[in-house]
Amino acid sequence: NYKAFCRRLSSALAGRVSTFAEEAEIEQDVRFIPCPGHRHGHAVYEFRTAASPILHFGDTLFHPLFAENPHWPDTMALNPVQEVASRRVLLERAATTHALVLTGHISFPGLGTIQRHGAAYRWQPTTG
Repeated sequence: NYKAFCRRLSSALAGRVSTFAEEAEIEQDVRFIPCPGHRHGHAVYEFRTAASPILHFGDTLFHPLFAENPHWPDTMALNPVQEVASRRVLLERAATTHALVLTGHISFPGLGTIQRHGAAYRWQPTTG
C-alpha cells in the first residue's frame, strides 16, 4: 500500500536528504529556486554555464500561451494566486538572464528562451 511505501521510503532517506525553503545554491553552479503555488514544494532549478543559465521550469509553463498570458492560473494549482506570482517572477528571470529554459510540458524538445513582449512574455523554441 502507498502509505506503507511512503513510510519505508521516508525512513530510508532519513538523514540523507536536505530540504530548502529559500533560494539556495545546493551545489556549485546549481541553484534551488522555490516556485510555490502549483504543488507543495514545487521548485525550479537553475544550472549555471559559461554561455547562459539553464532553468528547468518543472510545472511552471504548461503551454506557450501561459507565457503570453502570465496572469492565467493553472486549473490544477493548489494555490492559483501564488502560482501566477511565481510564474511571473520566473518568466522575468528567464527573460532578463537570457536563460535556456527546459520544460517537459511543451512540445519536444521542450527547450527555448523567454522573451519580454510588452506586459507579457513569449516562448521562443530552440531550433536546430
